[in-house]
Amino acid sequence: MKASVLLLCTAAYGQALLGTITDSVSGAPIAGVTVQIQSSGKPALVVSSDATGTFRVDTLAEGSYSVRCIKDGFDPPAQPPPSFSVRAGAEGARLRIQLVPRGKVAGRVLDASGNPVPGAQVELMRSSFNGAFLTSGKDGTFRFEVPPGIYKLDARPPQDLKPPESASGEKLGWVRTWYPGVTDASAAERITVGPGSEVWGQDVKLAAAQVYRVRGTVYHANGDPAAKQKVQATPMDEIAPRWNLETVSDSDGAYEFPDVHNGDWHISAVADTHQTILRASLGVTVAGRDLDKLALRLSAPFSVGVRMVFDPAPGKEGRVPALVLHPQGGGDAVIVQLSAGSEGRLQLDQVYPGLYRVQPISPGAPYYLASVTMGGRDIFGQYVEFNPGAQPIEVTYKSGGGAVRGNIENCGDAVIVLAPRDAALRQNELVATGRCSAGGHFEIANVRPGDYYAYAFAKVDLGAAAFLASLGDPAVLHRAAVVTVHSKEATSVELQVQ
Repeated sequence: MKASVLLLCTAAYGQALLGTITDSVSGAPIAGVTVQIQSSGKPALVVSSDATGTFRVDTLAEGSYSVRCIKDGFDPPAQPPPSFSVRAGAEGARLRIQLVPRGKVAGRVLDASGNPVPGAQVELMRSSFNGAFLTSGKDGTFRFEVPPGIYKLDARPPQDLKPPESASGEKLGWVRTWYPGVTDASAAERITVGPGSEVWGQDVKLAAAQVYRVRGTVYHANGDPAAKQKVQATPMDEIAPRWNLETVSDSDGAYEFPDVHNGDWHISAVADTHQTILRASLGVTVAGRDLDKLALRLSAPFSVGVRMVFDPAPGKEGRVPALVLHPQGGGDAVIVQLSAGSEGRLQLDQVYPGLYRVQPISPGAPYYLASVTMGGRDIFGQYVEFNPGAQPIEVTYKSGGGAVRGNIENCGDAVIVLAPRDAALRQNELVATGRCSAGGHFEIANVRPGDYYAYAFAKVDLGAAAFLASLGDPAVLHRAAVVTVHSKEATSVELQVQ
């Protein structure tokens, strides 16, 4: 059931505000909700709902106000309560607010023999940066309360948990495991959480795999070995890493990770000279064998030029575009924002040698992202190596995008998604989203020309990128419509809510 908010101007003479708060699923009143009456975005008064879900404020100074509701186990409605005004001699305002109950997901973390694993790190993720994290209890259990959405569940054991013995004698180590017990994230079963739903029995059985030795040496910029430097190894598939392997280089600068499983890894070291911070990083692939003689060379930061091109030139209104460099394997992003008078020429500072993905932050209508190049080479969506003397980045925005429109029966709060058919373009910056109007009509404007898959998802949050995880799923692609967007034209498409 969708959340709804209704503002009624009724005869509540002598009252500045009267409101009721209910559960969007059951309709039951919710007691103990903290209600913040805000003016210009700042709390002006705080009250609580009573046993009948009612709150009231008898006197408020003249002005415009908004309301924010806070209650454990609930999320605010998709559309915030409308603002209201208080005027001398005018009738009071009445608010009816429905909060969305969070769903519950519970299960256990088990080892290879089916025994409970306490102290495991458990993640329930809706997107790379949108989810919940906790540690399993003494009997291996976990329990989440989360907003409605589509999630992936994974677990990793405490680092002191002894891995199983191999029947053939190779060395094994625990690996990140997705529900119900797979090591490939794309094979994980998705968990759908509805408003107020209870999803039990989501047990994760940890998997072990053969591990290998990775070792090398940390060097200063002058070539001398760097002793007592902290070195980390991070799986590259973790965009927001929370589980690193760590060691410290010895007196000869040597470091070693004895238990590294197959996959792509980011090896890094940091040194603080009290004048500047030096960093070293290296991308490696472990594929069935040990890796030796991996050199990490500490380097000072450098700058990279950026040029933003607008076709046509922008006016003074609109959002300010920006650009972010995301290092492969995680770490601190580098951000730069276009400012007045910069004439589109910028500079990214504090960049260290390594692989980065360039993420432009669009200024919005009337522009769409046309291209991202470096030295004339298309680098959009790719990880590119940056070193001192790197060529400038050029980001081009164009106007005259196309539009996609249509009508969807029983659309409700569904999210309409346009995702490029070309997998290389299937990045957040080029995925367009929208919602239906009250009559089930939708229109998504300012879309980059090209071929797209079109979906209507019933249980995906508009602000999250969770749906991106399912774009490669053949079952989802089979149900999607295909639409071609042309510059300055509107294309109609028929969709059904999935």
